Formats: sequence, structure tokens, C-alpha cells
Amino acid sequence: MHQFSLRSVAGIAAALACTSGAALAEPPQYKVTILGHVVPGDYAFPVPTAINEAGEIVGRYTSAGWTQEGFIWRPGEGTSALPSPDGLPYSIPAEINDDGVIVGTAGTDLIEYETESVAWKLEGGAYTLFPQLVSGRPTRAASINNPGEIIGSANDGSFNGYVAVRFENGQTEQIFPGVLTTAADINDAGQITGEESRGVYIWTPGDQDRFILPLAQDRLPYMWAREINSLGHVTGITTGPQVETDYTFLYTPQTGTILLPPVGRHNFPEGINSQGELVGSSRDTGMGDYAWRWTAEDGLIALSDLLVPEDSHYGVWYCGDINEAGQIVAVGYDISTDKSVGMLLTPVADCPADFNGDDAVNTLDVLAFLNAWSSQADGSDFNGDGAVNTQDVLAFLNAWTAGC
Repeated sequence: MHQFSLRSVAGIAAALACTSGAALAEPPQYKVTILGHVVPGDYAFPVPTAINEAGEIVGRYTSAGWTQEGFIWRPGEGTSALPSPDGLPYSIPAEINDDGVIVGTAGTDLIEYETESVAWKLEGGAYTLFPQLVSGRPTRAASINNPGEIIGSANDGSFNGYVAVRFENGQTEQIFPGVLTTAADINDAGQITGEESRGVYIWTPGDQDRFILPLAQDRLPYMWAREINSLGHVTGITTGPQVETDYTFLYTPQTGTILLPPVGRHNFPEGINSQGELVGSSRDTGMGDYAWRWTAEDGLIALSDLLVPEDSHYGVWYCGDINEAGQIVAVGYDISTDKSVGMLLTPVADCPADFNGDDAVNTLDVLAFLNAWSSQADGSDFNGDGAVNTQDVLAFLNAWTAGC
């Protein structure tokens, strides 16, 4: 056990002018905000799928009639039902941009949603229904960017052939005529990602052809795109013949295509921002469904392990999306009630100097740190080098002097 006196603190503090050493960055902790039910019932918990930079959230819930319907959650207003397009009660939002424009797909019931669906846009309280590319065949909206460009996929009239489409001026048009493709996402630069016969592609406006992502491994030739961020980084799923695992991949121009470490047999990315934060979910893990956050610096960490202590009675098993502020929408459960809940995870501002967590930096934080340091309690290895020694005291006092 270390012994440290306040006289020693004064001596070390005097030496701070010639000593450097900041605490290593730690993964953020998240505060949970519960998204309220639209209708009562344990089955009716909201499943969020997208969040914009204003913190507005859209997703789906199961109604009393056992159809999937849309909801929106707004800060300060809570959760409310999205009205479905006339005659199309089975309606699921896909995306919301920063202007609050929502796009999605609808049908009369589950069967029609799968076989004869219609893409829609909700703007200013009014719906626009886009015509099917081929009458009676499914057409689905996948994404909208901040300039208002909407993309998706539509059946081309064959048994299972799909083409990438753009929804514009009330019309549905092929993006790449004569080529079987899908369109999964579009960023604000107009770059589109999806799949075609050669693999996952990135198309940049003005390019004559689509760039095909390299394989992560030769044994994993099957790839599906999910998201593209503002930097043109793409994430998705990859697997191969006689491979039992679905892997999450990440492509960047700097790294090529890399694999994230699998948690279970099925690993699905759901969102990526320009900060390099990637969130997703894994199934068949041997310990239940598992929601995670990944960065190159932190690796892959369970979101349940990143909740602030007062929210530790929640678990997180599904991720829906992440915005540029690092807010994550998810589904979890309340351990105290054993009920599923939709949730917003907001990163808590990191202030290592506020050691006691009272939102103030003062001498009480010094005393709290020294008490932890002397007993080698949590947080005593302040510089994260795996050892508890005087270097941790110096690192803490540097952070304390800098404040927040």
C-alpha cells in the first residue's frame, strides 16, 4: 500500500511546471435515456434505427394489431407515433436527415411489405409515395443525405433481380441502368455504396465506373454493404462458402478492407461516423445478443460495459445507429424489471481531473485521487501504463492543473 502526505502533494505540485504526462484517453461512458413506448405492452418497445445531428430518432414498434409501424422521438418531446401513409399501415422508417426529412418503406401487411412494398418520404407532415420501378414489385428506400438525395433498391421485374434506384421529383429512376445492383447508403458528398456482381462498391458522382472494395480475405468473397460515412469509409458484412461466421468489415482508403474481431457467429455493423466510431450487434455469442462499439484505438467493447455506474442496471443487446456527436440509439433491457427498452446512449463529457465526479475540479478531487492511489483502487493507474506509482500522481496533478 502506498503512503502519501499532503506535504508531498505540495512538493509535487511545485514541480508540475517542468513535468509532463497526461492521462491516456479512455473510451467514453454513456448516460442512458429511455425512449418511451408509443402504446402499452411489453412487446411494443421502440426499436430505433436512425438518429440525426439534432438528436431526433426514428424507428419501428409493434402495434396492438401486430403490425410494424413507425415512431419518432424528439429531445424534450418524447416518443410519438408516425402516421402511416394512407392505406399502408405496415410502415417502417429507414433514415432521418438533419432537416428532419424521413424516408422509409410501407405495405398493407408483412407479406405485401416483402413482395409489393412502396418507398415514401415524409417532409413537413406530408407523405410522398414513389412509384414502383415495376408495377407490383417491391421498391424500398434505404437512405437520405442532408442535401435531400434519396436512394434505395427495387425489383427489376425478374424473380430476384434488384437494381439501385434514386427517388427524385416524385419519380423512381435507376442509378446504373442495365446493371444488377443494390444501394445501401449515401453520404453528403453523394457517394453511394451497395452491392453488385463484382462485390461491394463505392460510386462517386462523376466517376464512370464503381470502385470495387478489395476482399478482406480470399476465403470471404461474399460481401454486403451497410453504411458509408462522410470520409467514404464503408462498413458491412462478409463471409464465404463453408464459413460459419458473418464478419463485420471496415474499408478505408488508408487500411483497405479489415475485419473486426467477431463476438458471435453473426456480427452486424449498424452505424459509423466520421470520428471512426463503429457500432453494431452480434448474435449467437454464447452469452446472448451483444451490442458493441469499436474504434481503432479502443478495439471492440460491449456497450453494456460503458454505461455510467448509475445506469449499470441496464444491458444493451442491439445497436441502431450513431451520429457525429457519438450518440448511439439502441435496444436493451432493464435488469431490475427484465423488460426490453429502446434507449439513447449519450457520451458523458470526459474530465479526468474531476476524479470524484461532482462536476467541479477542486482539492476534493486531489484527496479522492490520493485515497484511491494509496489503496490501488479503481482509477489509481491514472496514466494507464499498468503500474500504480508516483508517475500516476504526476499525471493526475497535470490533468488537475489543466482543469476541464
